[in-house]
Amino acid sequence: GERFGGGERKPPASGKDKSEGSRLKFVCSADAAKGEQAPKAGESAEAIVWDAIFPEVVHLEDEEAEDNRLAEEAGDKAEVKEEAGVDDGGKKRAVGWLEYAPGEKVRLPVYFRRLHEMVERRIRRANAGFVAERANPLPKALSLAEAEGEEVNEEEPKVVRKPTPSCAGLSFEAGREMFKLANHYQLKALQYYVIDGYVTDHVRILQELSQMYRTLLWWELDHKRAAAMMKRRTRMLSPLLDILNPKVYINFWRQLSYEVAEVTQQLYELRKDGKLPEAHAALGIDDDEEDHHSVKVAARLNELARSALKYFTTFIESYHERGVVPDKVDDDNTRVYLTARLNRARLRTKMRGLSREESIEDHKLALREYEWIMDYGKRHPEIATKTEINFATELSLCSEMAGMLPAKLSRIAAGRL
Repeated sequence: GERFGGGERKPPASGKDKSEGSRLKFVCSADAAKGEQAPKAGESAEAIVWDAIFPEVVHLEDEEAEDNRLAEEAGDKAEVKEEAGVDDGGKKRAVGWLEYAPGEKVRLPVYFRRLHEMVERRIRRANAGFVAERANPLPKALSLAEAEGEEVNEEEPKVVRKPTPSCAGLSFEAGREMFKLANHYQLKALQYYVIDGYVTDHVRILQELSQMYRTLLWWELDHKRAAAMMKRRTRMLSPLLDILNPKVYINFWRQLSYEVAEVTQQLYELRKDGKLPEAHAALGIDDDEEDHHSVKVAARLNELARSALKYFTTFIESYHERGVVPDKVDDDNTRVYLTARLNRARLRTKMRGLSREESIEDHKLALREYEWIMDYGKRHPEIATKTEINFATELSLCSEMAGMLPAKLSRIAAGRL
């Protein structure tokens, strides 16, 4: 027989070759080097006794199947060989299965009755809201007529409706339930992965929480709730910029500063226009539009604009080594860098209720920003054609804005704005 390290597989059922499998031997490498052999069965008073649990001859398929059985969960179509148990309603149920929703369960590789019955109750209670609101999965692909309970004409071609995935919600209520579940466990994780000792994990969890709010915001129609979610995102992420060292965590520094700036700008647009910026033109050449807001609202808008300017500037300056503006930014970051500068220029012209001198200075800075972006495009014309950058439309808008601002500056200086 071979040693176990070079084990054999079972021969095919119809094959002529026979395999003896792998015969276990207890000879270590040192013994083999000395030419020593393990005693054969029956030759020693201390011979090993083999049985059904510890056979002398094994096949790899048996071991692999056993390992897989104990390492993987199985769906509800797997064979059930465990002893039967009884649930709280008196119904028989298979031991080893965890039913996380009515009629939906998984077979666990390791099962402890008391522990997993408690876990099952908690999971079902936590999932109750989501299960009630989610899209009901169809057991199989049905035709539209079958799904709607109508009679099926066999002669007509069937239009098949695919089963709806049970893991996705198709309404705000379902999305909210999924958000609640994820938010609960993310906050639990934050209690363990604290900033002092688990910087990377802590930051990533907060970023994921922020993205969850961003996803839920897509469903939200109430402006007050949308504004509250945006504020929540900025309160989660902005303190990290005061804690992290930009020289050590440069990628996190850039991601966080840009996201906070972007969210603050969206909040500005929501407060100003009563709708999210995605609802109108992405860049929106509307700097000449007059806003009729109260002094209090204008002050609040200016505060948001300055906050967004601050974080966009933080992001932009992270690419300036020793304060020197680079001649070229790498292609992977070019678009986001130029977009940040473009947004900064737009925000400078959005201030309301400023003195004439302050307004002129802000518009001059915006004009220089637009001109710098246009000059960058002339020095690196590939930014308009490369697929990963695709900045042609933005360059055209920068040119238009740069042509409009001198006239606007003249009107401000003359006191006509």
